[in-house]
Amino acid sequence: MDNAGLKKLEIQGYYVVSPLFNSEERKLITDILDNNDTEETTHTPKVVHGMRRVLCRLPELKKHLFTRSFSALTESILGKDYTLIKSIYFDKPPGANWAVPYHQDISVALINKNVSDDYHNWLRKEDYWSVNAPESLLNRIYTFRIHLDETDETNGALKVMSGSHLSGITRTIPNQSPTSSEEVVVVEAGGVMVMRPLLWHASSKSNGKRRRVIHLEFYKQPGEDLPWAEYVSSDELKRIK
Repeated sequence: MDNAGLKKLEIQGYYVVSPLFNSEERKLITDILDNNDTEETTHTPKVVHGMRRVLCRLPELKKHLFTRSFSALTESILGKDYTLIKSIYFDKPPGANWAVPYHQDISVALINKNVSDDYHNWLRKEDYWSVNAPESLLNRIYTFRIHLDETDETNGALKVMSGSHLSGITRTIPNQSPTSSEEVVVVEAGGVMVMRPLLWHASSKSNGKRRRVIHLEFYKQPGEDLPWAEYVSSDELKRIK
């Protein structure tokens, strides 16, 4: 991402990158997702509508996601030292999808509670804890959403309050201003939406077309000092290429 893109990302709270994954690369990814043998889904086995820690469960995905072009994008934003701390697969197939109300992404996944008192609302999920993190940590996180399908207002594209992340953690959506207004984020198949976790965002139901997204969160500095439930260093990711 060039300097102009980086500036827009920090002002808007999001930025859309033109397709980095072609149709062949996307098929390799979706074949792995569709043929997985895990039973951790939001509905029934073999019909995967969502999967937490997808790179832990399907590690073969890494070599297909961390291509040279995608790795170049992450490095242009995160620098040389960073940590992958969360991976989620989302699917909104016709007839089995849901709307998500406006919210901020303020939780992180940790394996234990050995952190400061600035973390709140601990919730046990499987073998790890989901907890609300302090704003200082959240400001070091960047989310990369790899879109495996074309996404627009008809199939659950994100709606965002542009610029709302600049107000920090808030109980309600900040009032609209010249730097904070609702926008629908259209992304081409193979494109990547980069966003800040404190950006207020929502999504509607899909009206027919499928919407598959791989959601990756990165901590913008080495993360060995925190007990992440999911942890892949930048050095390991660079070796994948």
